[in-house]
Amino acid sequence: MNHNRKHTDPRRVGSQSIFVLAIAAMCTMAFTSSPSSTQDLRDNNSTRAEDREHADHAPMDGLLIKFSVGSPGARGDTAAVQKMLDGIKISRVRLRVVESVILDRMLVRTEPDLNTLSSGRVSEAMNQVSKAQGVVSVEPDEHVDPDLEASAPEQTEPASTTGTGTPSRYNPESGKIPSPHEKQWNLEPSTSTAGIRTPHGIDATGAWKLEAGKKPVDGSGATIAIVDSGVTQHADFGDRLLKGYNFITGKDAIRNPKPNEPDGKDYGNYAKKGECGSGQPAKDKNSSWHGTHVAGIAAANGIVQGVAYQAKILPVRVTGKCGADMATVAKGIMWAAGVHEKGVPENLTPADVINVSLGFDIMKKNTCKGIFQEAMLKVEKEKKLVVAAAGNENTPAAWELPASCGNLQGKEDPKNVLTVASSDKKGERSDFSNYNIKGDEPIELTAPGDKIYSTTDKGKQAPEGGSWGEKSGTSMAAPHIAGLAALVIDARGKSGGSKPSPAEIKDTLATGASAIKKCEVSEHKEGKVTVPGTQNGCGKGLPNAKAVVEKAIGSRSPATSPAR
Repeated sequence: MNHNRKHTDPRRVGSQSIFVLAIAAMCTMAFTSSPSSTQDLRDNNSTRAEDREHADHAPMDGLLIKFSVGSPGARGDTAAVQKMLDGIKISRVRLRVVESVILDRMLVRTEPDLNTLSSGRVSEAMNQVSKAQGVVSVEPDEHVDPDLEASAPEQTEPASTTGTGTPSRYNPESGKIPSPHEKQWNLEPSTSTAGIRTPHGIDATGAWKLEAGKKPVDGSGATIAIVDSGVTQHADFGDRLLKGYNFITGKDAIRNPKPNEPDGKDYGNYAKKGECGSGQPAKDKNSSWHGTHVAGIAAANGIVQGVAYQAKILPVRVTGKCGADMATVAKGIMWAAGVHEKGVPENLTPADVINVSLGFDIMKKNTCKGIFQEAMLKVEKEKKLVVAAAGNENTPAAWELPASCGNLQGKEDPKNVLTVASSDKKGERSDFSNYNIKGDEPIELTAPGDKIYSTTDKGKQAPEGGSWGEKSGTSMAAPHIAGLAALVIDARGKSGGSKPSPAEIKDTLATGASAIKKCEVSEHKEGKVTVPGTQNGCGKGLPNAKAVVEKAIGSRSPATSPAR
């Protein structure tokens, strides 16, 4: 697969046009309720050829309608909302309530399906709905296949079923410091040979030699959430893999043999050709084990080592065989942080750091609005850091969600999102990695994301047992930073300090960071639009884990304030 090629799903062609109108006009008016006529919508669904238009926008799961607080819609009264929708007249389009989701929103779909309508027709529907009583805003619930978006562009090496090399699993009783697998160049320090520095790793091995409070800094005092496809049981995770939670629905999508006992494990996201609609996938696809690979980079301890090799792993499953939608991802992120949402069991093991190695390429600047902005603000109140992959389109990271929520400075903006670009073994920006442009610089750090060796599964469909293999993508870069953030939290705690805030973690992570080569973006062209570049295309660059942990140990804040 060409790393520079954008996702060519036919539903994505020309996606820029619809998202110029992604957030509809706002209004706050009264709302009245009455019975539903959902059955009528189903019975009278149009099948005329002229209703089956060719879509020229990103794939959508539906529309997310936000209602004013206290209105029937915000209370989840689907019958009242359906009655309201029945009164909206849109040529050859009907609106149908699907369910109440999160943050005072309901998911609404159209008949015919949104993905068969042109961007103009979708904009018309959004505009009409935005004028209804009690509606605050309308936005598309974009749908994405993370295997094709901000995840690994390809698996560059077939998975090994046995692993190569001697297991270096850390045993707390022995006190032996682990060593990375021979293929884990990403964890080694940058070395110099004849004036050439290679490989350009983060020096996790140097950080592992440090102690805080006479204890190794290994991440044992932190929990990392992996908001992804789920995580398989793997020997390299041991008993540190928590139960987690599953947020996707549908028997075929979940594939959990015990669907009434939801957990965050990955039971496979394989799919047959055309099974997901609109001809997708274009051919049969095997399970990616994407979340398992990401988790290993952050916290494995066995054949391969993760950055925070003793951290607990909280699997949060938000993607299945046909991908993910924005509302489900946002819900998973909030739950991982410990935010309570109605209809979802309380999270008894909330994470300290939340890794999100997927994204929605919405092709529009300043995109941290709507449901993702509100979700991140909720997580910020819990004082939790979100680490987001920058995306693999070789375009501005500001056009990706939730990556565009990083490094924002506005009064109403979340400040707890850290967006990560990808670098290769030579210390250069990976050719697929998204980047910063002038005026829109969400990326704060860069980490290795090219041919990263980590945990996976040997099954082609259902999980069959742990294995190891390489993947590339900003999805692989992000968990390096999530793991390093866990080391910062662990070091502070073992040094007798208080738990650092997201802002403090960000500041510490930038310690000793080195600039990434070939990341100065002179300009970016998208169609007829030319955007000025920046010298800060990869943020502050590649972190030095040893320097980061040293600062975390030495700059601790007291756990309790002195009496006055």
